[in-house]
Amino acid sequence: MRGAASEGIGLPRSSEKEMLKPEELQSPLSLDGWVEFNRIKWGLLPLRLRLTEEGKDLPALEAVVYLDKRGKVKQPPRNPYLAVRFRPTPATRPQKIARQWLSLSKLLASELFGRGLGGPICLPPGILDVREFQWKGYLVEPRYTFLLDLPYQVDHADHAVRKQIAKAARMGYRCERTRAFEDVFACLKETERRQNFDYGLGPADFRLAHELLGDDVFRCYACYSPDGEIASARIVLRHPDGHALDWVAGTADKHLKNGVTQLLISFALDDLGKSAASSFDYCGANVETVAASKASWGGRLQPYYAITAPNLKGLALFMLRMRRYGRWLEW
Repeated sequence: MRGAASEGIGLPRSSEKEMLKPEELQSPLSLDGWVEFNRIKWGLLPLRLRLTEEGKDLPALEAVVYLDKRGKVKQPPRNPYLAVRFRPTPATRPQKIARQWLSLSKLLASELFGRGLGGPICLPPGILDVREFQWKGYLVEPRYTFLLDLPYQVDHADHAVRKQIAKAARMGYRCERTRAFEDVFACLKETERRQNFDYGLGPADFRLAHELLGDDVFRCYACYSPDGEIASARIVLRHPDGHALDWVAGTADKHLKNGVTQLLISFALDDLGKSAASSFDYCGANVETVAASKASWGGRLQPYYAITAPNLKGLALFMLRMRRYGRWLEW
């Protein structure tokens, strides 16, 4: 077997366009523009990995990891997962595909173990077999998100959601794609204050990401009141092959009860569906109150896994999160 090979960010890729199954769609987190944004914004060194069996193009495991100043693998802030894509051979037998995954995930686990982790990292939804990481001694924690199929049909949402959408529409709120990043920032700040957290992002960061990714990938949505006041904002990252991720969102206090959040989500989902996006990842359903609101849109609950280094600090962080979620380990 051969180990990881790194590629310079921005190097030309194969011009051959693959036809991908929906579950194999690439993440916007793997795009060169997004990788460059993380390098500039967070000061991390990106490294593209392609793990293969000796002398074969497929199966392959492709990943983007980031190194901190100590050379340890670190997940950038405001990234829900690391970009990891498994490309099996066109095998039909599930046991053969499972063996291919075990073989390549062992290489990835060894790569991470050799470099060390600078904090917990998350594998993307769709990777359900994490045994090689457990066998390497990593602490593995299940987390959850909701996935929605696109085009989205609003009748899949709960009655309460549809009622809020109708309320905002009756009141004259309107939604649009925008580049008014100061308006977006104003909404995010109100949500940060209300929920006591900090995105660590500002208008300059939004402009940078937009410049690197373009309108088709970096989709910024805004909801305005009839008098032109910003009410709610949301930014979604969409891969050209169709998979979209919910990135950041915020709603102004004054408009919070008027259904503007629901109206804007509905508008964004409709816009993504028209753009030929095939799926939307809500990027997290681990906080009880947030999970309840996301569940009301009728998506599929999907697990993903957080990997923590097997050391005392990693164990302490792992146990703290498990206690916070009210769960206990089963050995």
